[in-house]
Amino acid sequence: AAITTFRNELTTGARTSPLISNLILTGFDAVMAEAAETHDLVYTRYADDLFFSGSAPFDMTTVVVRELAPLGYRVNAAKTVLRRRGQPLRVAGLTVFEGEGGPRLPKRIKRRLRLEVFLVSKALETDLQSLSQDEDDPEGDAERRLAQIRGLYRYCRSIEPEWCGRLVSQFPGAQQVLQGPRSASERSRATAGLILRIDQTWTPALTTDFQSIGQAPPVDSS
Repeated sequence: AAITTFRNELTTGARTSPLISNLILTGFDAVMAEAAETHDLVYTRYADDLFFSGSAPFDMTTVVVRELAPLGYRVNAAKTVLRRRGQPLRVAGLTVFEGEGGPRLPKRIKRRLRLEVFLVSKALETDLQSLSQDEDDPEGDAERRLAQIRGLYRYCRSIEPEWCGRLVSQFPGAQQVLQGPRSASERSRATAGLILRIDQTWTPALTTDFQSIGQAPPVDSS
């Protein structure tokens, strides 16, 4: 609970969310993959986003609705779309083009990062303190604001490293600040320490048996 919650609440966008959804939807994934294969489709899921891709379009909504109902979940009709070849396609927030190697960042994210890098370069003139002057977050401080910008930069760099490299090269000094104070080896040691803590924490035996929300967790019979 301490790993998956913040201030005793589940949060949106936590790194543990995909793992939790994987545990809950293990059986559902198997059924969906088999159903998709019967229509020559490939089933992909990230957290609560489901994708079915193939050469011949086929609407899997009915199957998904039927299989989610016993788990207590519903399909969001507003986010359910059927795309044909040649139409714009978004997968997990990224733009996908047929025949090109890998997803791309949407233009809105590129515009936002370009602005943030510019603001960092300007803030370097005042020791980064001006980063705290954000009308959307009046109580925020420069350190937290910089951490948010670094997170955005690292995310974008993981998708389009060459584009990000060209962007930061236009703003001398900004790249070093965006990289953060810790080296890759230091981050690796921090991650290894977290893995060790998780490994040493007792957890009940996992089960694939469905349990509705509110029931007690499975008991470790060993």
